[in-house]
Amino acid sequence: MLPFTASDFRRRNSKFLKDILFEIFDIIFRRSWKDGFKVLIFRWFFLLPICITFVLFFPIYFVVVFIFASLNDIVDTVTVPAGATYVPIFYAPRTKAEGVFRFVIFAIFGVIFGGLHCIGWHFAYPTLIEQTLWRMASVVITVIPFVSMLVMLISSMMSQSKKLRGDKLVEKIVDVVSGVAITFGTLQLFVYVIARFVLLVQAAASLRDISPTARQEINWLKFLPHVEVGTED
Repeated sequence: MLPFTASDFRRRNSKFLKDILFEIFDIIFRRSWKDGFKVLIFRWFFLLPICITFVLFFPIYFVVVFIFASLNDIVDTVTVPAGATYVPIFYAPRTKAEGVFRFVIFAIFGVIFGGLHCIGWHFAYPTLIEQTLWRMASVVITVIPFVSMLVMLISSMMSQSKKLRGDKLVEKIVDVVSGVAITFGTLQLFVYVIARFVLLVQAAASLRDISPTARQEINWLKFLPHVEVGTED
């Protein structure tokens, strides 16, 4: 599902965070004061705020993506360890068509799952804000699986085109597009998780103001096929 393992993600982001911290240190204490005025303005008013913002939100980003990557490592088991006496629970060998097929299947089920929440578009809600939040969250979890499928397909197509072409410029463009696609796909995870959390909280909060008819007992015999047996006096 993800194009990287949990260990790869931890290693790459640890190095990237270290580079960001060194960049902040250089901007504040070293290079900026030795460069020209334009470079100084660019680094202090553009590059420095971006670096600080990334450092502040890095813990949340790292924890969420690392959890997803760890779960993906468990589910996406394609090898059997040497000397193993049994096949891993989630073992499934890779096939040539599994990449595109998997994206399409996940997108279809994701859209169906989100569409079920859209059924409550015109339901009665305790407040207008809750109605709006339900509608927005339902649309988000319906659209994101489809968009994620397109992003992954674009990334896959770009990776294949890189193998077919040896032009260095094309390879750089492919790397940039693939990087943007992966980053965008990762950001969608945050939005999707937030939307699902909103729906879960609203489902629990709606119990505080339910209709009196919800407490009435249902006579299921009126709805289920049955045979009535009469008795003689």
